[in-house]
Amino acid sequence: MSAGRLLSVLLLLLTRGRLTARALAGELSVSVRTAYRDPARLQAAGFPVYGEPGRGGGHQPVDGYRTRLTGIGEDEGRAPLLAELPGPAADLALADEVVAARLKLLAALPEAARAQAFRTAPPSTWTRPAGTARRTRRRTCRSWPTPCSPGTPLTCATAAGASYGTYGAACVP
Repeated sequence: MSAGRLLSVLLLLLTRGRLTARALAGELSVSVRTAYRDPARLQAAGFPVYGEPGRGGGHQPVDGYRTRLTGIGEDEGRAPLLAELPGPAADLALADEVVAARLKLLAALPEAARAQAFRTAPPSTWTRPAGTARRTRRRTCRSWPTPCSPGTPLTCATAAGASYGTYGAACVP
């Protein structure tokens, strides 16, 4: 059991809401069994986290729960400065710190600001690779905040800026 991992579980639940054990396991690179145990350990420690079994279930914090515990370390504090420069961050072996710092910063933000932070997220968090975009011309995802105004056409582009065309009204409220 790692205190850092438990903190990561708590911050993931605070920033993303309900998560399944499989999603937690994928995020934290642990087994699904461990992902079931960690929220139970948080409950035992007094954090208001609960799980719902079955389809559509998952672990989530009690509505309105916030924590000031973010534990941003020295390297993670410098990492957001490099967030716009993924190449140099990776070259300096700070890629993991950038991800951890972003998660902690999102957890510290109020809900309204967190929704706005989605718009500044790297495209990989809300788009798919251009090859997939060509095959699937219309995308809707009601669980994510909308990356554009409803009815606005989306243009698929690579990170280098090459455009793959504009597709029909893909943004749905």
